[in-house]
Amino acid sequence: MSSDDAPSLAVVQSSSHVLKPHHIALLAVLLLCSSKVSSPTGESYSADLQLHVHRILLQEMAEITEPRSYQQLIKDIVIAPRADLVEVRRLAATLAAVPKHLHTADKFADFFTGLHCPQRSGLALDLRADIHGLIMERDDLPGPNQMERRSFFGLFARRCYLTFIKMSFEAVTRLRTEFYAWAATNSNEAYAPVTPRGIKDRFLFPADVDSKRHPQPQAYGHFERNASVGNTQLAADNLREFFNQQFSDTRDSVLRQHSLLNLGRLHFAWGEYDAARKVLLEGIAVSRTNADKMTLHYCMNLLRRLPTNDGSEPQLTVIQEHTPSMDVLWDVKKIMDTVGQEIVAQTEENIVLTFTSPATDDDARLSALFGRARVYARQGLCEDALVVLLEPSTWAGLNLRQYQDWADEVWNVLMLTTSRKGQKRQYYEYFRARKPNAELDLKAFLAEAPGDRHGMLEAALQKCMDARRLGGATLGTEPLLTALGEAKATGNWALYRVGVVMLADWGLNMGMVSTVRETLEECLPQLMSGEDVEQRAYAEYTYARCLLTEAKGSHTQELLETVLHFLRHAEAGYVSLQMPAALQAVQYMIAVVCHNMGPAYVQKRDEAAAQRLATQAEAARWAGEQVDEQFKEVMEVVTQVGITIAGR
Repeated sequence: MSSDDAPSLAVVQSSSHVLKPHHIALLAVLLLCSSKVSSPTGESYSADLQLHVHRILLQEMAEITEPRSYQQLIKDIVIAPRADLVEVRRLAATLAAVPKHLHTADKFADFFTGLHCPQRSGLALDLRADIHGLIMERDDLPGPNQMERRSFFGLFARRCYLTFIKMSFEAVTRLRTEFYAWAATNSNEAYAPVTPRGIKDRFLFPADVDSKRHPQPQAYGHFERNASVGNTQLAADNLREFFNQQFSDTRDSVLRQHSLLNLGRLHFAWGEYDAARKVLLEGIAVSRTNADKMTLHYCMNLLRRLPTNDGSEPQLTVIQEHTPSMDVLWDVKKIMDTVGQEIVAQTEENIVLTFTSPATDDDARLSALFGRARVYARQGLCEDALVVLLEPSTWAGLNLRQYQDWADEVWNVLMLTTSRKGQKRQYYEYFRARKPNAELDLKAFLAEAPGDRHGMLEAALQKCMDARRLGGATLGTEPLLTALGEAKATGNWALYRVGVVMLADWGLNMGMVSTVRETLEECLPQLMSGEDVEQRAYAEYTYARCLLTEAKGSHTQELLETVLHFLRHAEAGYVSLQMPAALQAVQYMIAVVCHNMGPAYVQKRDEAAAQRLATQAEAARWAGEQVDEQFKEVMEVVTQVGITIAGR
């Protein structure tokens, strides 16, 4: 990162350092491992034991997790692999005796600055070292029992030492009492938030920096908690409270653009796109004022991801030095959704799932899992789709807003299967009452359900489907042609290919067989090689009808075999999708074609007729079902997950 691109944080001060009981424990371990005290002969601990101990110290000094208790710290040291059992026990016994020997303020002060630190009698140990002895005052070569000045352990020891020598006698006594109670009972009283006044009282010679109010992370923690449960108003207030703290000596905070970026992400995550656009535009202006190129880039990338209602082509991210990889993958997803390249979209999903952690609230991972579940559902693999969505690693880390999207996705998978089977009773008596709170596109499943399609192209195609279903094919002509023109102009080839099949279906009823057949043949290779089973079966069935209609009764054996080939493929697709209505139409046409192919196909004609009767009986059974027990169990799981997330 160049100096021009780096955020302006040179004047940001670190918060005052406060010694805590676990710091004393870490210093004791560091002191013992840095001194030759493992035996009366003065030999150091083995390299294996020291490596194991220093790895534990690294984790504890970084303070990225809650500190271990004193007893747990000793237990973790004892399990050192490949270390000598005798020296491990000797180190554990010495650490267990440290609280007993630091029972007075004098002993406690000697631990930092004195000549020696008494050890447990009977161990034949004489540790003539202290914390001050570990610290290098100059950038020379480390002496015996010293640590390099700028090493991680050296910086930690020096910081603790400087904090200690500033402390008053009262503060030292209180710290000794807190350490003794923490080592004995793991008491957390010493870990309560320290007020600025309390920090000042701990020091004998407080500096100017000790009396200043430093930024605290609690407000951001409250923001994340409120955002996860859906309280956007309080989350926004917490976010402003966090970034309005005094991070620098300047009068105005240099981090206001970060507040706007996070607020824009919050509105974007909750679908409040107008509010997100307003906040992001303000964040762009503030970032330019503060010359924060990185935050400016993030705001502009997020602004490009906001949906548009005018049907325009998606804006792509301008790739620069600090462009996040997920923004690039988001562009790939938009392009693949537009052109309908499912295989490339699956590659994008695999990349996201590989480089994101499970059981988190990562929106990119959740979107990839939703996409994978939709593909399975569209292919008729309802159980595989539910496995993806109901896997604990999918919903365990969700917040309340993401839970609504997840419940919506599960409901959509079940409704897609229900609508394909023609189970209207199950919808009206069970699923309609259990619809998630999110806005759902019920017209994608049932013609009688209320709701509007989102997007001009989908709306036009939906009007054409509604007109065809109600017997008014001519009423669907204008919206169908409009959708085809818009899809071709905007490069939305996935919807364009669907519209071409619908145009061929419409043309069969209007006497335009040759024209629509030629148009369908142009898109047929892409439809046949696509991953959408329903679109492929619909295209094959429509193309077979075009061939039969264009022949005008003069059916050759070769033509009938070609038609039968496409019908068999369509039948297999509708069987896998469990769509009895469409399957009956295909099976009826198969029987008709076999009847016209001569006596050799009489048996196949009878088989097709019998299969159609069986499909009709199966459709009647499905239509009479009140609720599928498996689907009922799935919805109960969705309810329990929602109760768990809301109760966090």
